[in-house]
Formats: sequence, C-alpha cells, structure tokens
Amino acid sequence: MIVLAIITKLVSALVIGKAIHGRVLSGVDIWTDTASRGEFSILLALLYGSPAVVPIVAAMVVVTSCVGSFTGKYSKPIRRWCGRIIVGK
Repeated sequence: MIVLAIITKLVSALVIGKAIHGRVLSGVDIWTDTASRGEFSILLALLYGSPAVVPIVAAMVVVTSCVGSFTGKYSKPIRRWCGRIIVGK
C-alpha cells in the first residue's frame, strides 16, 4: 500500500507536469517536492475511517515523509537520472 501511494504520487505528478508544463520531467520536479505530503490523510482516516485503518495510514504518512525528505534533498540527481531514462542516454 505504501509503494502504491508513492507510485501514484509519481504518476499524478508526471501527468500534471506534462499537462501544465508540457514536459514529463517537470512532473519529476513536482513529485520530488510533494512526495512527502499526506498529513491530512491521518485526520481524515481518524474522523471518517475505521479505527483499524488509522495505524496503516499513519505508517504510510511516516514512510512517504521519509521518502519525500530523500527526494527533496536529491531532486536534481533524480531529475538527471530520469532525464537519461526518458531521453535514452
């Protein structure tokens, strides 16, 4: 579930980057800056979900926050690496 959350954030950022900026690599920049967002999910799960879901959502937020810290710090190398994959060099 955590991997799915990270992948869906990446895919949605790539779509947004392509739609708004015309480049998929812009989506990589968006993803590296927003991958850690999700604190509001804990509140929604607590208010409207079952009590069994809250620890899972909390774990997802903690892991995505750690991943987001990594992607934010290393956004330029990640963008270069993704650029090489997309361009094929």
